[in-house]
Amino acid sequence: MLQYDSNRHALGSDLVFKWILIGILVVAMSGALLFQGCNHDTQAPLSEDKENQAQEESEQVKDSKQIEESEQDEQSDQNTHEQSDQDTNKPSDQDTKIPVLMYHHFDDDPETSATITPDMLEKQMEFLDKHGFSAISMEDLLRFIEDGDDNHLPDRPVLITIDDGYASTYEQAIPILEEYGFNSYIFMITERIGKQVGEYDFLSKEKLKDLEDQGHSIESHSVSHDPFTDQKEGESTSEWRERIGYELEKSKQVLEDKLNKEIRYFAYPFGDWNSHTEELVEKAGYEATFLVREDYVTKESHPQRLFRFGITKDMTMEEFKEIFEPVLNEEEPDHD
Repeated sequence: MLQYDSNRHALGSDLVFKWILIGILVVAMSGALLFQGCNHDTQAPLSEDKENQAQEESEQVKDSKQIEESEQDEQSDQNTHEQSDQDTNKPSDQDTKIPVLMYHHFDDDPETSATITPDMLEKQMEFLDKHGFSAISMEDLLRFIEDGDDNHLPDRPVLITIDDGYASTYEQAIPILEEYGFNSYIFMITERIGKQVGEYDFLSKEKLKDLEDQGHSIESHSVSHDPFTDQKEGESTSEWRERIGYELEKSKQVLEDKLNKEIRYFAYPFGDWNSHTEELVEKAGYEATFLVREDYVTKESHPQRLFRFGITKDMTMEEFKEIFEPVLNEEEPDHD
């Protein structure tokens, strides 16, 4: 009969337990290695996707920069081209400023501020001619205002006006203007045509017609030269409107009858203007009017409120030249 050996049985049990434990450890380690390998395999494509995406974004940024640089180069070329055009041509219409000069009386011994000597007029016209200024017409001026386009204008335009209609205009001023090839616009006080008022003689009908034949234009400066905005004592608003309407319409009619032409332009006596007189001026059929306010005519100007520079006996040549400073800093135009 076999005898049970408890010590041997206990040793065998320990060995079995150890082998089982080793097996479990082997299986566990294999599983861990397998999981790590799987995890590595699944993460690798993800990293590659991120790298590809980063590379694509980098290329997009690079392309965007190249497009932006290309656009900047094109804009730079365009700006250079436009600057070249500005350098070789006259100023753009945005910058064009047209000076309008306003004269009155001419005498060797000026007594009033509005009178200048023929010698001073000669120097002024010589200056304009030397610096390439050309006298323009009212049609040119209004076309510039209405269209905002200066392509039809000479490089350096100027417009010359003479108010009141003194005989000295014909005797003293016009020969000098003719010498330098300048035309003018003469605004006539119609009740003084062919008359002497105080010590001053005024243009006759014959001289007005002769001036028209020489290329100068006669326009209206009212009948009496009374201020327009002042109501006389005891005068109602309706009576004032009737009187101003007469001044505008009658002076226009008188000149049209004497000169056989349409009178289209008006200069306010003393530059006296407001919105009510403007309404009456337009009603009378005038296309444009002049004030006595010193500034340039630009494409933003209103045709019924045109500004002028008054030329007086106290004005020096330096002050006269200052009127033309906006264009005198440009390159001198070619002229004989």
